[in-house]
Amino acid sequence: MLRFVILLALTCATAFGVEQAAIPIGLDHVPHPKDADEQFARELNLSYKTDLAPWAESEPGKFDWPAQAGQDKYLEHLKDLKRRGFLISETFTVVHMDQKHLPLDIFDKPFNDPAVLERWEKFLTAWVTRYGEAVDCVIIGNEVNSYFGGHPKEWKPWLEFMKRSYAVIHRVRPALKVGTVIKAEECENYWKDCQSYCDFLGVTYYAPNSTFVKSPTSQALDPKNKLYFGRVLDGVLRYAGAKPVLFTEVGCATAPEIDSSPELQAQFIQELFKWMRGKESRVLGMSWLSVSDWNLEGTRENLQGNLDPKLLRDDRFLHYLTSLGLIYETGTPKLGYGVFKAESAAYRGKK
Repeated sequence: MLRFVILLALTCATAFGVEQAAIPIGLDHVPHPKDADEQFARELNLSYKTDLAPWAESEPGKFDWPAQAGQDKYLEHLKDLKRRGFLISETFTVVHMDQKHLPLDIFDKPFNDPAVLERWEKFLTAWVTRYGEAVDCVIIGNEVNSYFGGHPKEWKPWLEFMKRSYAVIHRVRPALKVGTVIKAEECENYWKDCQSYCDFLGVTYYAPNSTFVKSPTSQALDPKNKLYFGRVLDGVLRYAGAKPVLFTEVGCATAPEIDSSPELQAQFIQELFKWMRGKESRVLGMSWLSVSDWNLEGTRENLQGNLDPKLLRDDRFLHYLTSLGLIYETGTPKLGYGVFKAESAAYRGKK
């Protein structure tokens, strides 16, 4: 019996070289250093924090850290979370969905242009030196397939950018893990090219809905359907090979306009936690998006310049983006909030 227990513990070893009894669970960018966020973190048993980080260089060599009066409160916040046992990942938005974000004076240069690589290396070196001790995973690009699917000629230059990023990060802080984020359905098309420059595969997954074509969310919950979420996520683990997977965004919209509902979201959450069990040695973390629904017109306005304008004119797409929360825009919890709370507690052995 003792031998069995020891073997079971060893199977929970992660790529970080430590035993992981449970997959760290996150909720969007929670907690921020706010009391309300801390309440969510406690209620939902959160232990994973994911954030976005820009290439913050307003002019060559001038790095714009979020410091006030010499105190970097964001750094202190990350250090506090680390002391509390959180897994922390930071995603650089040099490529973010279907847009790229480089400093304006080098925006039109290729990713592998010597000037771009030199500037990026200096910024990344400074960033890792400053924040590296408070972070576990550094991600270069979010949903890169969305951008490079429309700009295929930039893919090879991007791989050189990834290669340089990987080398810089490991030179400055060897313990940091490096990856990139790809949509779950596109892993097969992109991962094979960039896996040499990644310690893990970062993935986003959202349950299907009728945003662009008729695809009710119920299909994700039907094991016989090709869109069954478990089949898709198992495929991601298979594509990752020997490397672990970090799910930076997982979600399920609830808007009836796109053939979903709060009840389907709640069912999806239950099934997701079931799927997670037994995957502890393969999955570094899992973060839900999002806390609460967003205002539709506010979202349309706020995402100008971050998404294709055609998407932002599509009301079905906006219904998808603005109904992913566990809480309604009014502040009332959805059915999924209570289910998430109960499932996360049960997963961690809490009553």
